Amino acid sequence: MKLAFFDMDGVLTPTAHALHFAEMVGREPQLKKVFTGTTNRKIGLEWVIRKGASLFCDMPESTLREAGETLPLVKGAEKTIEALKEAEYQPIIITNGVLQIASAFAERLGITECYGNVLEIREGKITGAFVSETLITLQSKGDLVRKIVAQKSSRKESVAVGNDENDWAMFQEVGFSILFNPSSNLTQRLKQCLEEAEKGFKKEFIEFCKSVDVIIERPDFELLLPFLIPEPTVFPDKVRIEKTRFV
Repeated sequence: MKLAFFDMDGVLTPTAHALHFAEMVGREPQLKKVFTGTTNRKIGLEWVIRKGASLFCDMPESTLREAGETLPLVKGAEKTIEALKEAEYQPIIITNGVLQIASAFAERLGITECYGNVLEIREGKITGAFVSETLITLQSKGDLVRKIVAQKSSRKESVAVGNDENDWAMFQEVGFSILFNPSSNLTQRLKQCLEEAEKGFKKEFIEFCKSVDVIIERPDFELLLPFLIPEPTVFPDKVRIEKTRFV
């Protein structure tokens, strides 16, 4: 069985699902303040996830499904997932966000396997806490991929698609990885890394570069297909791809 692991935010949807949810329930300014810390790398991701969840205390459970059902899809997502399933890939979403939102979103794409952090619900309302004390964050994303690959397939038959350094642990556990629609800043850093080798770059970033096989800079999901289903009959109008390979 071939496995295709996908990050969600910035990959299958152009929108951060937590911000989409916060906007729905009138908590966007508060959540943006929480997100500022992780953007500036001043605080840990787990703290951000837990603090963000606390802002949604007392919101109805139904709003989680509504958020997943209204998240925008990245261009070409539906056709691409359909084509991958026809090519006998099993698509799997792994997010460090909220599982209830991710699951509702996944249903729209016909994706039946989805992993994330489960918000606690009591009497039909969000408590602001998570069910598990252990959250899916960064390294645990990779741990989960490794476990699934061992159970269902092989590293050689597994691919991962992410959009930033947070997906590095996931990339390390598969045979082929695609960096999809990364930020312009990250793209520039990757290109400089190739041109200047290790000059001026941290060891961790060099290792991240080595784990990436292909960069797709444009936010069109169908551009993945020639790499994952290498047949000229698959979307021939999409064959001209702007890409960077890491060998």
